[in-house]
Amino acid sequence: RVCGDDLPKEIQVRGDSFRVDFSTNSINNAGGFEVAFSCAGDPATPEPTAAPAPCADLTKADGSPFHISAGSKFDCGYFGSRTADRCSRFGGDKYAVDGMTAQQACCVCGGGMQ
Repeated sequence: RVCGDDLPKEIQVRGDSFRVDFSTNSINNAGGFEVAFSCAGDPATPEPTAAPAPCADLTKADGSPFHISAGSKFDCGYFGSRTADRCSRFGGDKYAVDGMTAQQACCVCGGGMQ
């Protein structure tokens, strides 16, 4: 038995009784309601999903690192130090360079390339 013998064989949910069947990893009642389940270590437990692909910050048209119009020290690293505040305050159209904003170019602001 995957889950162990010490677990209840019957459970109550909102007044309905459900039978727990460890041989099929299912829970059902007389009304036909059935739910599958799995326990830790159960081979039926789905494998973890792969980590998302890494994001790369976009560059300016000339290939140099992106920065906003306020100057080169305001690059994607600058936005990473206080993400929410800086991305919303300085990452929009007002500070665009080469038609691109920090919100489009910087991964930390939700932009970049996956």
